[in-house]
Amino acid sequence: MFNSLRSLNHLLVLLTCAASIWAWVNLPELESYPIHWNARGEADGFSSKAGVAFVLALMPLTALFTHGLMWVLTKVESVKESLSNNETVYLITWNACLWLYLVINIIIAAIYSSLISGGPPSVSADMLVRFFPTATGLFFMIIGNVLGKSKQNKFVGVKTPWTFKSRQTWDATHRMTAWLWVVGGAAMMLVPFVFSMEVGIAVFVSLVLLISFAPIIYSYVYYQSASDKTD
Repeated sequence: MFNSLRSLNHLLVLLTCAASIWAWVNLPELESYPIHWNARGEADGFSSKAGVAFVLALMPLTALFTHGLMWVLTKVESVKESLSNNETVYLITWNACLWLYLVINIIIAAIYSSLISGGPPSVSADMLVRFFPTATGLFFMIIGNVLGKSKQNKFVGVKTPWTFKSRQTWDATHRMTAWLWVVGGAAMMLVPFVFSMEVGIAVFVSLVLLISFAPIIYSYVYYQSASDKTD
């Protein structure tokens, strides 16, 4: 499983880079280019071609850094020992991150494809609102589906002082987080189809904050009554 997923991860990084290269090579010569869009999907920030290069490089660099870091960690003996009981969770998290970067970069490349095709210098709000929350929601659902199986370690999972001090707290926190991320991810996927653009962005951000901070708070609360707490 490790070798096949690692090969797929290499491919995902290459595709992420290829999307940016394609958009850059085919970019027409204009006086200015859109690099920022408001909540209505309208371009409200413009820059030179160098600014576009920076935007197109964001996801490839992020993918390369994530891929390289997670690959290097598997070569460190102390990390390998810690991950021995969490290989599936680690690999799926690694893979899901790279899929998310690829989808985001395809959206970014699609934005600039409107310039290539002679369309308006903006992208439809439908693309921004539907694809990004949907991809992010799917990401959380995939991670949540395996997170509950995570064993106590220093590299994968909800790492708080309380989950490290108590195995009961670790297990309970990850069971709750797994459920929360699956439900929260599904809710994110529905956001574009239920709410208007402005409201949808606020709801999406609120959901991300909720499922990010709720496990931390839960681990603290659960630890107070854990029978194996160390203080």
